[in-house]
Amino acid sequence: MSGAWASGRLAGRVTPRTQVRWGYRVMMVIGVVNVALTALLPPHPAWAIVPVAIYAAGWSMMTPVVTLLLLDLVPERRGTGVVGASSLGSVANGWWPDCFNRW
Repeated sequence: MSGAWASGRLAGRVTPRTQVRWGYRVMMVIGVVNVALTALLPPHPAWAIVPVAIYAAGWSMMTPVVTLLLLDLVPERRGTGVVGASSLGSVANGWWPDCFNRW
């Protein structure tokens, strides 16, 4: 939620390229920090949860911008793109947990 909030606050204030770059930087830095924490410290739930939450914030900071840029590639087909993406997400969310129950 913090990444989506940051994305909304940055929209129109910085260029889309800058916003995507910041999101990727957050993800890259926290990825390196996560590897370092895992290598240097004993296992702890915080080392598994906090880095993933920060990574997700970086992801949600850049995803709306990338989605809009992709939809703008073919403006007359935006609705089709949105419906396709949401349908794919629904199918993936419905199918994925079910496949584990069958094993």
